[in-house]
Amino acid sequence: MELTNKFWFNDCMPIFLMLLPLVGTERISYPLAIRQSVQGSLVKQQLLLLPNPPFKPIYYTLVIIDLCKALPGAFPSVVVGAVHALFDRISNMDMECRTRLILWFSHHLSQDTHLTPGMRDSILWKWTADGAYSTRLAYRIQFGGSYGPFRSNFQFIWPWQEWSYVKDLPKWAPQRVFVQEVLEREVRLSYFEKIKQSIEDAAELEELLPPKAGPNFKFHSDESNESTDGLKLSKELIGLIRGKKSTYDIILWVEEQIIPKNGTEFALDVVSQTLLDMGSKSFTHLVTILERYNKIISKLCPNEETQLLLMNGVSAYWKNSTQMTAIAIDRMMGYRLISNLAIVRWVFSPANVEQFHVSDRPWEVHPLSLILPSFVILRNAVSKTYNRISDLRKEIQSLKKGLQVAKEASAKNRKELEEAKSVLEIVEGQPAPAERPGRIRRLESHVKNAEDEERTLEESLEAKGVLLARAHEESKDLLKLLFKSFVDVLTERLPPVSVDGEIPNLRSGDQNVNFAAQNSEAATMEIDNENGADNNSEPNERNTKNAYNVGELEQWCLCTLGYLKSFSRQYASEIWSNIAMLDEVFVGDVHPLIRKAAFSGLRRFTNEGSHP
Repeated sequence: MELTNKFWFNDCMPIFLMLLPLVGTERISYPLAIRQSVQGSLVKQQLLLLPNPPFKPIYYTLVIIDLCKALPGAFPSVVVGAVHALFDRISNMDMECRTRLILWFSHHLSQDTHLTPGMRDSILWKWTADGAYSTRLAYRIQFGGSYGPFRSNFQFIWPWQEWSYVKDLPKWAPQRVFVQEVLEREVRLSYFEKIKQSIEDAAELEELLPPKAGPNFKFHSDESNESTDGLKLSKELIGLIRGKKSTYDIILWVEEQIIPKNGTEFALDVVSQTLLDMGSKSFTHLVTILERYNKIISKLCPNEETQLLLMNGVSAYWKNSTQMTAIAIDRMMGYRLISNLAIVRWVFSPANVEQFHVSDRPWEVHPLSLILPSFVILRNAVSKTYNRISDLRKEIQSLKKGLQVAKEASAKNRKELEEAKSVLEIVEGQPAPAERPGRIRRLESHVKNAEDEERTLEESLEAKGVLLARAHEESKDLLKLLFKSFVDVLTERLPPVSVDGEIPNLRSGDQNVNFAAQNSEAATMEIDNENGADNNSEPNERNTKNAYNVGELEQWCLCTLGYLKSFSRQYASEIWSNIAMLDEVFVGDVHPLIRKAAFSGLRRFTNEGSHP
């Protein structure tokens, strides 16, 4: 989006109005004021505001991008400094804020880019009017680790070599996970070869790139499995679909040709894999296939056990594409092929649980070496449940208004009919209605139609009320299962409370926590030197950071507690309306750290200890 006067005054100018008290003072220079705005007001106080930022995250992306374009000599270096400052403190950041930072940063890097697959990138110099540049200047712009005034932040240009040290950190280290997730999302916004080329100067990070996206069809044709039953049945199913056979005919074929010999589980595997493969070309293909043939899958997935098998099949087929895994399961949930409770059980299955801490999408985990977007799917399940409740409430409100209008219309029509019949005249010495018979019949018809409309609305209102009550029960069961699952997996792994009641400190091995607390003033960038770097930066050299000393089990606990807190905070209003359910889950000897995480998200008082 180009920077227009309207956009500048409506969106960007308020940021600078906040800076007016700072700019021009003896203590603070203009570039530093902008930097403090980005780190303090725009990023920390708005983009990372909990529970929700004032505007949608895309708003901040556009504002920062246009500020970089409007002030190319100052603002890009500010963004770089802010990102580095937040990156250094990523291990202490709230899980929700960490996710927002990943999404914003990957989107920011991908802007102002023209992508042509198959064509190698070339450098077009556009920072000086005559097109001339020195080797030193070119090096600073393309590869430099400094925060120079010409850095664009765009076109996937970033000093990745400064972060290359994260490759040697444990796979659960927050900084390593952050880099891994940013690269993953850049690949989604671009393509694999482009992002791989963008980190050529930090070749160590290539192992953090996601695998190339693509389907993994179980029944593909090759010499090794040409004669297998699965391949033959899959080809036959494809023939039935291309032959325009009805859903009923295909279900009958499955029941007669596959289930008697191979069982329901094998039939589900063949059907789901084949349908996914036929819908793998695009999102539209997938939606079309599911819309036409969802009854076949529904017939094979009548309970939660078979629905778990279906989700495992989806994750196996899209093992190299977390995005398509999430989309496929989300669409299946929309067609009622998968229940919300089944999704919760799948997310907390042993294979998924063991990977909660090594990915930050959030919880797009890698069970059995397959990258699965578990947390995203779980959040979609909860959101869809409450969206359905919200929609039902709106429909009920609309029906009530319609019923009131129908009652008024019915009363009006009855009154008109009674008035018409009450007007009499003497005909041959006998009283008779003065109105014409045709008008009487028309009024009677209006009364009957109004009464039918009123009766229909009452029946619809009653049916919607039943659905709303059922949806409330489903939401209560969903939240109860969700929190119980959190409690169960955390109770198994959290270190116990000591005999004297001391709560374990999960960050006891993290040297950076105490260092950050003792040096909070030093962590604040005070001045800008000539190239925009802070005094502690080491441009163009390998960053020599301390190793991450938090153990894997402790990091798993920290991440899972963080997600529990995030869920409690995001759905606080829904949870408070079912707070008795939460008390049922947290009854008894629940670990104080679990109680603290959930209650902190709800802003409910707890007297638990202070260790995270």
